Amino acid sequence: MGEGTRPREGTGRRGSAALPPRAIRAGRVVLVATAIGLTIGLGEVLAIGWRVVTRDIVTHVSPHLVWMAPATYGALALLLTPIALLASRRDRDPVRAAVFLALWPGLAGWIAMLPWALHGVAVALLSGGVALQLARWAGRRSDRVVRVARAVVPGLTLLFLVAGTITFARDARRGGQRDPGPTGAGSDPPNVILLVLDTVRAKSLGLYGGDPATSPSLDALGASSIVFEWAMATSPWTLPSHASMFTGLWPHELSVTWDDPLDGAERTLAEALADHGYETAGFVANLSYLSRQFGLDRGFAHYEDFPVSVGQAVLSTSLGREVSTVDGLRARIGGHELLNRKTVDRINRDLLDWLDGEREGPFFAFANYFDAHEPYEPPDALWEAVAPGYRRSDVEHRHNLLRGVNARRTNKAG
Repeated sequence: MGEGTRPREGTGRRGSAALPPRAIRAGRVVLVATAIGLTIGLGEVLAIGWRVVTRDIVTHVSPHLVWMAPATYGALALLLTPIALLASRRDRDPVRAAVFLALWPGLAGWIAMLPWALHGVAVALLSGGVALQLARWAGRRSDRVVRVARAVVPGLTLLFLVAGTITFARDARRGGQRDPGPTGAGSDPPNVILLVLDTVRAKSLGLYGGDPATSPSLDALGASSIVFEWAMATSPWTLPSHASMFTGLWPHELSVTWDDPLDGAERTLAEALADHGYETAGFVANLSYLSRQFGLDRGFAHYEDFPVSVGQAVLSTSLGREVSTVDGLRARIGGHELLNRKTVDRINRDLLDWLDGEREGPFFAFANYFDAHEPYEPPDALWEAVAPGYRRSDVEHRHNLLRGVNARRTNKAG
C-alpha cells in the first residue's frame, strides 16, 4: 500500500486495518442482526396495519402481532449470528454475513405477504439474491452499518415495549366496557355455563346413540338433565352458528359472512345477561372465527382468544405462516398440530381459574372447545380406539396462509 494511503473504511478484506477483538466483533454482529430483525418485524406490522386501515379487513392474526412479529424476527436473527461468526474468516469483519443471514428469512417473509403468489423455492431464491446484494453493499460500509444499528435498536426496542404494554392493557380493558346491571330485587338467578364442542356430531356421542365409550361424562350428565334431541345448528360453520346462538336470529338476518364480523345492530346474550347483573366471561379455542375481531365478545367483561405463546408468536410472522404450510416439512418432523392450538386442558384451566375468583352476582361463562377439529391429533391410545388400524399418515392438512389456524384434510388412502 503506497505512502499516504489508508485502507477503506470497513472493507473487511485481507490487508485491511486491524479488526477489533473477537468479543467486540461478536457484539457488532449481535447489534446488526437485532436491528435487522426488529426492522423486518416493524415492516410486517405496518403492512398489516395498512391492510386493516385501507381495506377494512379482518386480519385473523393476534393483536399482539405488534410486538410478537418484531420479537420473533429479532430472535431468529440472533439465533443465526453464530453462523455469521463461523462463516467469517479471522481477518474479515462478519457484519456482511450477519446482514445476509438476518435479511434472507425476513425478506422471504415480506415477499410471502405480496398479493401475487410465488413457489416457495422462488421466494427463497429471490429473497436470498436481494439479501446477498444488500449484504455486499453493507460489507463495504460495515462501520457505518454498525453505527446505524446502534442508533436504531434502542428506539425500536422501546417502541415495541410500549406497543406490547398498550396491547396487554387493551386486552385487560376490552370487554370490561360495561358494568353488570342490577339484579332484580329478591331474585335468585341461576348461573349459566354455555359449552360448545366445535365440530362434534351428535351421532358420535353416546348420549345420542353413538358409542358410549366416546362421551361417558356427558352421558352421565344427560341422564340427570333435560336433553334436546332435535337441536339444530343454523349454519354448518362457526361464525353464523355462534352469532345465531348469541342473538337468536337466523344467519341471513345478521351481518356475518366469511369476512364480515357480527355488527352492533343486534343485542347479544352476553349483553342481555350483563344488563341483568351477570358477570360474563368467554374462553374460545376456535381462533378462526371466534376472536374479538368478529364481534362475538360483545357483552363479555372477560374474553380470552389468541394465546400469548411461542407458537402464536411464530404465526404472527408471515415467514412463520408460510413455513407452517409446508406439508413435506410437517410430514418429515411427524407433527401436524396447530402451533397455537388451545387444548381442552388450557380452556378448562382458564375457565376454572375465572370461576374460582370472587364475584358478587351470578355469572355467565361461555367456553368453545376445538379439540375435535382437524388436524386430528388425539393421543395414540384414543386414536387406536376410535380408528383401529388407520394410518395417521393418511391424514394431512395445510394451514391457511393468512391465518395460520385453519386446516384442510386430504385422504390419500389407496
